[in-house]
Parts: sequence; structure tokens; C-alpha cells
Amino acid sequence: MLKDICIDSKAIKSCSKCRITKNLNEYGIRRDSRDGYSGRCKMCIRKDNKEYKESNKIKIAAYNKKYIEDNKEIIKEKKRIYRINNREKRINR
Repeated sequence: MLKDICIDSKAIKSCSKCRITKNLNEYGIRRDSRDGYSGRCKMCIRKDNKEYKESNKIKIAAYNKKYIEDNKEIIKEKKRIYRINNREKRINR
């Protein structure tokens, strides 16, 4: 069963979550899928990500804190390189 339909040379697809038929430009690219696009539209993915972040704030904050603690030297070096490469931006502030 193909999910893509060509109408007036515009490919469309039905979102697996909201079931609304939309143009392919409203889907993210996913190389491992049969048609090369995500099964859910960008709006549904955004909505799901927002809900996840709001319901897991403590878990995400703990992960971020642990990541910063575990990678202090790497972060420090990346900041140093950024400052060197973007001196003009920092001076013009």
C-alpha cells in the first residue's frame, strides 16, 4: 500500500498521528523509511516533543547537569575555540 499520491505533480502523504493529508514538505526526511519521509508530520513531532519536555523537566535537567559535569573540559575547549573564532562579534556587542 503506497502512502504517496501524485496530484498535479505535488506529492502528498497522510500523517500517521493526526491522519491529515499534507504535502511532503510538511514531513521530515527519514532515509530508512520506504518513501524517504517520516510517518508523522513536523507539527505532530513538534507537539510530541513539547509535551515530552514539559512532562520530563526534572529528568532532562538532571541529564543536562550530568552531561556538563562529565564533559567540563570538552565544553571549556569548545567555548575557547568559539571565543577565538568570533572575537569581532564579541567586541561589537
